[in-house]
Amino acid sequence: MEQSSSRFGAALPLILLAVAGLAVWYFVIREPPQQKVDKLLEEALSSINTFEFNKAQGLLKQAIAIEPENALLRHRLAMIHLKQNELAQARQAFEDAAALYEGKDNVLQSDEYFELAQLDFREKRYSEAEQHLMQAIRAYPTLPLFHTRLIDMQLSVLKKPAAADTSTKRFILVCGRTTENLLKQPMYIGSAILLGVPSA
Repeated sequence: MEQSSSRFGAALPLILLAVAGLAVWYFVIREPPQQKVDKLLEEALSSINTFEFNKAQGLLKQAIAIEPENALLRHRLAMIHLKQNELAQARQAFEDAAALYEGKDNVLQSDEYFELAQLDFREKRYSEAEQHLMQAIRAYPTLPLFHTRLIDMQLSVLKKPAAADTSTKRFILVCGRTTENLLKQPMYIGSAILLGVPSA
């Protein structure tokens, strides 16, 4: 019994030293998660600038593994997938980012929906593009660009009544001007003709 106690007493300083070393590593030497993510993001952006997209993807995925709730990281990853024409992966990353922004940042969430709509339109998925644009508008109703894109998309598939209704709502909410007057401006001339608005 005394022998066991003496052994424990001899080992105690080593145990305390190991615990102290672990504490120093954890609180002083170990890189905090946020700092690690910032470093990975910086390296990823640098890789993008040198067109090393595969490397940038890997770095961003490492960062996402540390901070899975970081919507910005997923947005950056989606943009890289787009550059590499990896449309399915881009779509998934945009959808993940939009979901993470829910109830937190409507403006940034609207951007994710807009990117999804652009992707839909590129793939001729017009019905989905319409839905994503409507989601973008719901998230950020005062941005004219979303309404304009919705009108253009609806007109491209010849949904005139829906386009006219959407355009009216847009001008009331955003511009406070009549549909006819705004559609007579140069940038809306094409829409005005398709909607049957008389030209000036």
